[in-house]
Amino acid sequence: AKPCWRPAVSAGFVVAFCWTGSEGQSTDDQYSTVCPGIKARSLAVCDRCVARDLCPTVQGVAYECDEFVKKCVSPSWSTAEVAQQCPELPDDSSTWGAMCKSACNDESTPFSCGARCLNEDFPCNWVSGCTAEDDPLPYTLPRMASVCMRSCMDHDSSLPSSSGLSSCADAESAACRANLLWQYCPVSCDTIECKTRCNRDEEPDENGVRCWEKVEAGSTCIEAIKQGSDCHCKCAATYFSVSGTAYR
Repeated sequence: AKPCWRPAVSAGFVVAFCWTGSEGQSTDDQYSTVCPGIKARSLAVCDRCVARDLCPTVQGVAYECDEFVKKCVSPSWSTAEVAQQCPELPDDSSTWGAMCKSACNDESTPFSCGARCLNEDFPCNWVSGCTAEDDPLPYTLPRMASVCMRSCMDHDSSLPSSSGLSSCADAESAACRANLLWQYCPVSCDTIECKTRCNRDEEPDENGVRCWEKVEAGSTCIEAIKQGSDCHCKCAATYFSVSGTAYR
């Protein structure tokens, strides 16, 4: 059989060169249409995903990209089983799911439902090597898309009524983990989210200080930006709103 070549992006299209032997016959070397840098069905159980074609087939069962945690899970698992099989540890951000608070089924640009997910890494920094070895962006999704330009901040407007809180500022440290408030209140609950994300995504200034550190010490986003800080993590939405433009 002739080999399958890695897909290329040309004139806005994913171009795959693959001999299948006969029409309609698939091969093991097909690539994901959403992540053309990754072979289809090549991820492992509980790996992060942006589309179902990335998830594995296990004992004849095609795993799906869960619409809430955005990880590869069995279609037979309940919400409780997903949490048990793919646990999220507050002190290990690599285990966190997308934390979508309503179903997110988008599997193509512009991934609008990502705005309903508390983990701002979804979908733009979700699957390593999605489009290319060093590019986690899903196919055709611009880095300046609104879903990619979300600040690392508390999510006061998303707090569930069951929390009894009007804002994250009212959260007590003891309640942060007991009620999963850390997912809604990464700043007030002093989680590792902003430190992890923004140390990765922001360049420090000449004194070695990053924007997120300045803002959490009391500066405003505008003040930090005027000082020349790279604030594309902590204050991403500020760039987006100030520009007056939005990806649609």
